[in-house]
Amino acid sequence: MKLNSNGQRILYELFRQEYQENAPHSEEAHYFELFASTQILKGKDLSDEEVEQGVLGSGNDGGCDSIYTFFNDCNMTEDLVGDLVASKGASIELIIIQAKRETSFSEDAIMKWKTVSQNLLEIGVDDSGYSSRYNEDVLDAFSLFRDLFVLFNSFVIKPGHFFSA
Repeated sequence: MKLNSNGQRILYELFRQEYQENAPHSEEAHYFELFASTQILKGKDLSDEEVEQGVLGSGNDGGCDSIYTFFNDCNMTEDLVGDLVASKGASIELIIIQAKRETSFSEDAIMKWKTVSQNLLEIGVDDSGYSSRYNEDVLDAFSLFRDLFVLFNSFVIKPGHFFSA
């Protein structure tokens, strides 16, 4: 991989050092997705387990290597939804991360996000129609976001797409 800038070189070295120190992750590609998510979500104060749970990158992920849903800055899981109470100014944030170990992104990467967003962000969509296209983790992550959207329909939505290269 040709590194084009000092920032890319520094980030690559930081990744290599962390990967070597955290050897239990046998696949370097998976660890890169975890590393990218950790760096992007630094301000969210998530545990290592919470970051790991959001990493979905595998086959049929629609370009979504990691997906996180936050309600009032709290990381959401399906089991927490029933206990929520919305207050004035409540917000939902959907963060989708695509991590590539390349120096740039192709148009295909952007088109995957466009397609998955059109397919799975529509309220009332039947996920079963997409089970052959997207893996179960991706379908569940978008379903969680839609459930929160329907439950609290008067709040601020803060979508975020992040590319990490």
